[in-house]
Amino acid sequence: MKKAAVYCVLLGLLAAGPAHASSWTDPSFESMVDDAELIALVEITEGGSFLCKGKVLDVL
Repeated sequence: MKKAAVYCVLLGLLAAGPAHASSWTDPSFESMVDDAELIALVEITEGGSFLCKGKVLDVL
């Protein structure tokens, strides 16, 4: 009996609403530059796509 109740609750949670991934449109380069507070030329020294370390070469 408890198993059936647990399954019913889980099924109800799954059916409560579909999950949606968030999505957005990227702004244009011009709007990014216009809205920027700081623009810098940076050389990536370590890391990869999600986490990296950089060396600032120039601040524009």
